[in-house]
Formats: sequence, C-alpha cells, structure tokens
Amino acid sequence: MEKSNKAVIIINGRSGVGKDTLIEFAEAEFRVQNVSSIDRVKQIAQEAGWDGVKDARGRKLLIDIKQALVDYDDLPMKFMLEEVEKFFASNNQILFIHIREPHEILKLKNAINSSILLPSLEGAAPTGAGVVCDGVVKTLLITRDLGDNFYRHANDTGVLDFEYDLVFENEKPIDESGKAFVSLLKTIIS
Repeated sequence: MEKSNKAVIIINGRSGVGKDTLIEFAEAEFRVQNVSSIDRVKQIAQEAGWDGVKDARGRKLLIDIKQALVDYDDLPMKFMLEEVEKFFASNNQILFIHIREPHEILKLKNAINSSILLPSLEGAAPTGAGVVCDGVVKTLLITRDLGDNFYRHANDTGVLDFEYDLVFENEKPIDESGKAFVSLLKTIIS
C-alpha cells in the first residue's frame, strides 16, 4: 500500500481571523485531524467546574491551568505528541495543531522535526521503540484585518512574535479564501 503524504501544521492567528472556518474548507478536501494545545486543559477545567464559557474569567482559568500543567509535567506537550503519534498511525493527511505561545510552537516543531521516537499506540517497549514522525511539519499564521474595534483576548499577545514558515492572509470573500487555503495545503502535502 502506498503511503499517503502527511503534514503537521501548527496553526496560529489572533481570535476571529478565521482559522476554524478555513479548516472546515480543508476538511472538505482532505482527511483532517484538528486539535488544540488546550483540549486536555479544557477537559480538566470542566472536571473542576468550568462551564465552558470563554469570557475573561474563563480564559484566565484556562491560561492559568495550562501554565500550571506546563510547569508541573508539561501535560499539554505530552498530549500534543500523543496526537501527533495518532495522526501518523492514521490515514489522515493533515493534522492541525492550534498553539498560541511562540515558545510552545517552537518546542513542538523541534520535537517533531528531531524525529523523537514516540511510544507506539499499542504500548511503549522498554527500549523506547516507537513511531518515527516522518512528514512535513510547518508553522502557519492566519492573518486578517479585523479593524481596531474587534475584541482581542489576552492569548492574542505574542501571536505575531514568531517567524512562521507560512502566512495566509485571509482577506478575500470566504469562498475565495477557502479555495486559496486548500490550494496552499495541496502544495504542502504534494
């Protein structure tokens, strides 16, 4: 069986630039897995009573929990590496990973690019045998002119403080932007 081309795309952009909408266009053309570095954090917050509302108070809770987990044993990074392993073991073509913090983006990209052996899905062998991540890993910034009055939350701080591999300007009407985004993705995984 021929191995399909795969790409891990670490995606970022300020709130409201259309990341999720563009990923919906990708899902119509590719087999996509879509995760966020705070997916496990959200689960933990909900178990602790968070109602899922992303107001200022809820966002602060998520930020604080994530930082505590990073400081304690780097659970968010472990979660993302597990998702990368699942992706390479699947028939999906593109894995989008949403990460806000530039230092976390670089840490994940370096971990994947250095061909770290990840534990196999069936259980890690004592020797550390596992799956070598082969494929393309790219960082992608989505931009859009949102005007001065658009609400930005605290996690938008620092989003632009990273040298991304790719920048997609989401300025056209939605259908045109969606087609252009799919075209960009085709160049990445071809």
